[in-house]
Amino acid sequence: MESVDFLSNHSPYHCGAVGFGGRAPTTISMTDVLFDSNIADSVGGAVEMDIDGAVSFDIVDSTFIANEAPTIASAMNLVPSDDGYCDLVVTNSSFDGNISSSAAIWAYSDTWVTLDSSAMTNNVGGAVRLDDDGSSTLYSIDSDWGVEGVDDNTPCDVEVQNGATFTGYDSSETFTCTGALGCF
Repeated sequence: MESVDFLSNHSPYHCGAVGFGGRAPTTISMTDVLFDSNIADSVGGAVEMDIDGAVSFDIVDSTFIANEAPTIASAMNLVPSDDGYCDLVVTNSSFDGNISSSAAIWAYSDTWVTLDSSAMTNNVGGAVRLDDDGSSTLYSIDSDWGVEGVDDNTPCDVEVQNGATFTGYDSSETFTCTGALGCF
């Protein structure tokens, strides 16, 4: 998918704009895609991925802004099946002003999220949640989490399964988080 705008879409359930379910392609790529003001009445304001099998998902030069889901994942909800996994790599992209009760990106078991030179700012409900048995991981590589010492993502930058939260990251941050160990 390249150079596409998803603007003001609405779903009465999951997946405000784009959904992948069942046996999704093994590789999904999005370049220069805009997700703006999409709403799901439950989960996955912009993107919902509930997949069987293994998926590599690459997002480059894309923007997620002002998407909403009242319960989980204002921007992206990633749910691999018991026998699958999701490897999400986000490069030079931004997540700003997305609204949910819990996280812009929600990653379930066996989901690896890499944010490379990307921005996670002003997301209500937090930026990223790793909700699993400890098998999901977040890698932040030179990414912007907002102003130093200020929690730009309310209530936290990263939340892990055991309820631990990590805040106060700023611009050009490199760190790793796991569902089991937290952020380091």
